[in-house]
Amino acid sequence: MLACRQRGRQCGRSASFHQDCERRTAGSAVYALSLGSSADGAVSVTTTGAIITFGPTSDGVYVYSLGGQVIVTVATVTTFDQFADGIYAKSFGAGADGAVSATATGTISTGDNHSKGVIALSYGSGADGAVSVTETGTVSTAGGDSRGV
Repeated sequence: MLACRQRGRQCGRSASFHQDCERRTAGSAVYALSLGSSADGAVSVTTTGAIITFGPTSDGVYVYSLGGQVIVTVATVTTFDQFADGIYAKSFGAGADGAVSATATGTISTGDNHSKGVIALSYGSGADGAVSVTETGTVSTAGGDSRGV
């Protein structure tokens, strides 16, 4: 099961999310959560437009899977407040089902303290729970305790 929320309201249930226009929000722009296991718990998020967030803890893209792969593909992500990460992708799947892939083709920019450009984590067991981050643009952060990738 995947719950996808935009601008604080439910927008549907599916295994993937695709957005191709600019999104500006005070709060996480894309929030995808899967509680499924194995291949049923996979989450895929693709955005080709700009994502811009304002306000504390307003992540650009937040994707979390309790049991499957996480795949995030974005263009440009900008956040403007503290604790607001550009991309946060995390999986607790086992083996290859716990793999995390984050790809950004544009600029990832955060503008305040404690804000990371890209966080990609796999807590799955086995060597196949690989983490991959590909950025063909620029990652920039500002503020204390802020990191690029």
